[in-house]
Amino acid sequence: MRPFTGAAGVVFALIELIRHESLEEVRQHVVVQQLELLANNAICWANDIGSLEKEMVEQNPHNLVLVLQADQSLALDEALARAVAMQSAEEDAFDALAGSLRDYAGLSSPAVLGYVADLGSFVRGNFVWMQETMRYRARLSMRSYGSAAA
Repeated sequence: MRPFTGAAGVVFALIELIRHESLEEVRQHVVVQQLELLANNAICWANDIGSLEKEMVEQNPHNLVLVLQADQSLALDEALARAVAMQSAEEDAFDALAGSLRDYAGLSSPAVLGYVADLGSFVRGNFVWMQETMRYRARLSMRSYGSAAA
C-alpha cells in the first residue's frame, strides 16, 4: 500500500500542470506506469529509511524498515540493510527502464521523454532535499543512493 500513502503520486500528476500539456495518454502507457511505480517506491522508501528513528519514537509501524523487520523476523540492522538494497534497486530499475524508452514503440516522443525526465528529477530532487533536511541527515550519511546521487 506504500505507493498510495506517499505524496509522490500526487506530485506526478502535477507535472502535467507544470509542463502545460496533457499527459493523459502518456501516463496510461504500461511502461510509463511502471516508471511511476519505480519512482514512487524509490521516493517513499528513501523517506522510510531517512525517517526511521522518528517513526520508531512515534511508534509508527508503517515504515518499510519496520515492516520488513516484523514480517521477516529480522534484526533492525538487517531490515535496514534490506530496505536500503530495495530502495537502491528501484532507482537502478528506474534508470535502466528510462534509458531504454526508445526501444518501445511510441515512447520516444518529446512528451514521454520529458515526463520521464521530470520523474527522474523528482527522485533526485527528493534525495537532495533529504540530504539538506536535518530530519534525514543522520540516516542518509550511512548509505549511497547510487545513480540518484549523481
